[in-house]
Formats: sequence, structure tokens, C-alpha cells
Amino acid sequence: MLQVRDLRVSYGAVSVLDGISFSLHGGEAVAVAGANGCGKTTLLKCLTAEITDYRGEVSLDRSVMSAYVPQESPAGFDGSAMERALSFNVELARLYRGIQDGRHEFYQDYYESGGFAREDRIRAIAVNFGVDLEHRYENMSRGQQRKVDLAGVLAQDADLMLFDEPLNYLDIRGITAFEEAIGLAKRRGSAILMVSHDRELIDNVADRTIYLERGSMFSVHGGYSSALDHKERDFHGRMENARALKKKITILQEAMRRRMAWGASRENETRDSSSRRLAAKVTKGAKVMERRVERHRTALDEEKPWIEKKIRLNFPPYEVDRRLVARMESAGKRFGGNPVFEALDLVLETRDRIALMGPNGAGKTTLLNVMTGKLSPDSGAVYFNSNAKVGYLTQGLDGFYNREIFLDNFIDDDYGVSEVRQFLGAAKLRADKVVRPVRTLSYGERMRGAIVKMILKRMEFLVLDEPTTHLDIESVEVLERLLETFPGGFAVVSHDRRLITRVADDIYMLENGKLERL
Repeated sequence: MLQVRDLRVSYGAVSVLDGISFSLHGGEAVAVAGANGCGKTTLLKCLTAEITDYRGEVSLDRSVMSAYVPQESPAGFDGSAMERALSFNVELARLYRGIQDGRHEFYQDYYESGGFAREDRIRAIAVNFGVDLEHRYENMSRGQQRKVDLAGVLAQDADLMLFDEPLNYLDIRGITAFEEAIGLAKRRGSAILMVSHDRELIDNVADRTIYLERGSMFSVHGGYSSALDHKERDFHGRMENARALKKKITILQEAMRRRMAWGASRENETRDSSSRRLAAKVTKGAKVMERRVERHRTALDEEKPWIEKKIRLNFPPYEVDRRLVARMESAGKRFGGNPVFEALDLVLETRDRIALMGPNGAGKTTLLNVMTGKLSPDSGAVYFNSNAKVGYLTQGLDGFYNREIFLDNFIDDDYGVSEVRQFLGAAKLRADKVVRPVRTLSYGERMRGAIVKMILKRMEFLVLDEPTTHLDIESVEVLERLLETFPGGFAVVSHDRRLITRVADDIYMLENGKLERL
């Protein structure tokens, strides 16, 4: 169905994909995993022709119908949730909009094109995801928008479905529904290629896992756990081979040294022609051995396993006194006449460590915005301590980076270039990375940079809205360690149960407009 042969993508002198080859067949799900910035999204963009400046070959059977859910939903989509779900089929979307505009002559074409049947299919999937399609798309939470996008693609019953981080922003119900939908699609004969950092998802649904690393790849049968087992075996195998090569090099060097020494001494000590010829022959043999040593050294360089540098971030030591951050008294917020939450009471101090959970669309992001003063309550009151240093990392990091070059966003009067580079380097943002435009870095790399900036600013309280979205597994674990050791407090919205149980002292559930402490 899909063939990728020797795919190569470079940005300037930086090689992102270097000789990637694989095939994908109907009825199988293949996961693409790897660290942030390894080229996962770039690979999908090549497959969807969003990137065409590559070398190699991407071959898709002509009869194959494909569908793609990108990593982020479109900003400012002007239409209903149903219209967005239908937008993955351009013709159906055109006819549907025409009908909505009163073009009754479109009804027949829409019916014959399967539009009404597609709507029924979308609604059935939406019910499983727990999302209401009767709202305007732009007014929905990111988790709800994600569910609409997934329902739109899954309802197409496409031969090939491509997903870039499909679980981003999804609640537990959405995650379960997606896994079930992938199982049905496989049984129907569809091929699925998905980029994901979620280990459980990959282990549950993937028949094969492609792991990208340093521009190259390896493929294993099974999920993420199988890929890690392969990496572990490959590492130890390479180490054993490297040790054997080092031993050969040592033996050859010692033999070469003895021969060279003997040959040189014999040539100096005798005038006998036969002895001198023998000495010259021994010396020549030593030079042959020297060439063998160089070949072994080259093989050793190729065989030695590459050890990825671990992310090691530590907050500069500073004290955070307990004091008020914000106090909400009987606060309420409404949108379009509909209550998001009401009569909500909450006190936050600089040493509090809370997690906020709830279904997609429950209003968690709205609550954070009211809590931080980005939105005003419609009822009740919110009091802020203007002296508390609060850092807010929004979903998508909207507005966080206001300078084009990544490094320029970190330089201020407190830290010079060398100090900033040291901190960014600890987060594996080194050399060419930090001088590139922000838009060229992966979301996970930008999130790591945002965390570094919070460190440098010595924040007392962090507000984090779905911080693990787009992060690779190692980065999620680093975030856990950072929050565990952070000297201040935080309020974090997340559906990552492991993160919550490890870092939060208190867990709150926002549902049906009410906030309850669990």
C-alpha cells in the first residue's frame, strides 16, 4: 500500500532523515517513536506531500484513499464541529456548507456522495469519544477539537490513516475510544501509521514500531517495549563487538611494534644481503599490520554504540516563602450564557502543589485563565498577590516565544549568553539548535526551553496546562523530576495519571461546573 525508499531530508547542513525505508500494508498499525526533534513529524509531512523537498521515494498505490490528522488543530476554523469533521473530505465539506447556506440544489449531490451516511458515522464515533458536535469548533476546548478531528478521519474508513500524536489533549475516555477505533480499522483492512510518545498506546495497538534516532531507523515487531528491548540488545551487542575489536587492535599493535623493532635492529646490525632482505620483509609485514589496525579502528568507530546524553536539569537553589498566590471566592464563569463553573472557592499559595483533572471541555483551561487573571470571573471575586512570581505555560505555548531566534528569548540582564547556553545545553538544546528560528524546533524542544526559562526566572509558582503534550518519554520523566524538586508550588492540568500521582499533593476534579477535592 505504502512504500518508502531511502528517504532523506536535510535542513541546511543538518540531516533530519537519512535513508529511511519501510513499507505499510493493509490491516496493520505501525507506530513511529523517537525523541523530540528526531524527524517523526517531518516523516509524516513527506508522506502527505506537505514537504516535497526530499530525496528518495514515497510511493502510494493509486487506488488508496488516505486521511491525515496533524499534530495541531487549525487555528480559527470558522464553522461547526460537524463541518470540521466533514472537512477531511473537501467535496463533502463544500456541499455541506452549501446546504447550510440554503443551497437546496446541493441536497441530491450530498446524498449521492454519502454525506448523510458520513454524518451518521461521525455522530456514532463522537458518542464514543464523549464529544458534542452541536457547538462551533473554535469555541471548543483543544481536547474536544481533537476528538472532532479524530472522528472526522475515522469516519472516512480510509485505506490509509496517518495520525500525528493522536492522544494530545485527550481525556481517559477519548484515549480508550481511540484505541477501540484503531482496532476496528485494522480489522476492516485499513493501514494506520501514527506518531506517538505514549508507550501504552503503542504497546496496545502497534503491530510494528519504527524507531527514529540520529536520522536513521530500526523496525521491530510489537510495540514500544519491543523497541526498547531491541535498543538494549543492540547496545550490549555493539559493546561486546567493540571490546573484541579493541582487543584485536591491542594484539596487532604489540605484534607490529615487535616486528618493527626487530626489523630495524637487524637492518642496522648486519651487512649480509639475505639478512637485510629478511629484515625488510619483516618491516613490510609490520606496515601491513598497521593498515589492518587502521581498518579495525574504523570498524570500532562504526561499532561503538551511541549513548544519548541524558537530560539533566536542576533548578538553581533558592528559597520560596509560603504566601498567597490567588484566592477565588464564589467565582463563576459563563460562555454564551452557559456556565463553565460557578460558586467556586479556591486558595492557592506558593508552596501548594495541586493537579487539576476533568473531562475534555469541563473548563480546566478556563479555570486556569481566571485563576491567573487572563479572564475575569462573571460572578464572585478573584484576588491576586501581585508580588508572587507566577509562570504560566499555556497549551501550545501560545505567545511564549516573542522573538524569532530561539536563543534571543532567553537573554536578559540576569544571564549572559554563555550561562543561558549552559542551561539550554543541559536540556539537550545545544549548538545549532539554539540559534535556529523557533518555528523550526519541535514542540517538545520548545517546551523544554520554556521550562528552562521558568528556572532562570526563579518562579515561585507554576501554572501548567497539559505540559506533557508533545513531550517524548524522557522529557516527561524530566518534567516529573523537576516538579518533584521545584522549591515553589504549582497547579498542573494533566490526564497523565503517573505524573499526577508522583508530583501532586492534592488532586481536584472539575466536572459539571463543580470543583471537588479528591
